[in-house]
Amino acid sequence: MLDQKNKISLRFKLAVIAPLASAVCLLGLIAVYAKTNAGRDSAHRASYPAASNNQLQQTVPITASFFTPAGLPIRIFAATASNDKGATGLSYTITNPGSAEISSVDLALFDFNPTGGLMNVQVWTLQTALPAGKSASFSLRLKSPATAASRLILTAEAVRGNADLARNTAAHWQTDFIELAQTIGALAAGGKDTGLQSAQRTAAIPELSGSSYCSDAFAKAFQLSKTSDGKALNAFTCDRTQRSFVFGFNAKSLIQK
Repeated sequence: MLDQKNKISLRFKLAVIAPLASAVCLLGLIAVYAKTNAGRDSAHRASYPAASNNQLQQTVPITASFFTPAGLPIRIFAATASNDKGATGLSYTITNPGSAEISSVDLALFDFNPTGGLMNVQVWTLQTALPAGKSASFSLRLKSPATAASRLILTAEAVRGNADLARNTAAHWQTDFIELAQTIGALAAGGKDTGLQSAQRTAAIPELSGSSYCSDAFAKAFQLSKTSDGKALNAFTCDRTQRSFVFGFNAKSLIQK
């Protein structure tokens, strides 16, 4: 009778202990697996974050220069550009060596590929109040990002200002846009300044707005497409509120033939 009870007791103990032992083993395996994967994840994270952060924070400089047509009452004397997170930023400095305040400047940025083919042009109006004899720096985010191979040239098409009453001179100066573009194209191809002159005007240069602004903008872009190799426009956008427009080509030559 006693042996029967001992056998029952032993079976009961085994029935209880066996599942507990299995559970302990299973928990141990889970702990080892978790620790191993944690070590792998930690090693994985340690291998890559520095490179990823550098790539995200890396700023790529873009070749940029400038040209001021003769006769304009301003001078562009600095221009730098860089790509950051897929966007191109342009910084530039303008000085007013004249004797009258400048109120606005129509600027144009030409984007050439390494062989001198024109890729994009962005034109905008800079509203400012630049006193005589002073300089100021400005920045702009380009609507059409440049590439690491781009060669940017910043120039001015027109200048408006307050009349110099002491000298009885007009307060408006303007260049011909097509002649300006062809001069910039010659410079991009390694040529020299062709002696482009701006004209001083007695009548004010109108600051177009709304649809009139965009119509005038498209007329300039279309007229430029008809010059030199005759390559057609492949892009045109206009922001009449911000008074800015962008147009592009597939490596257009601006060299007159």
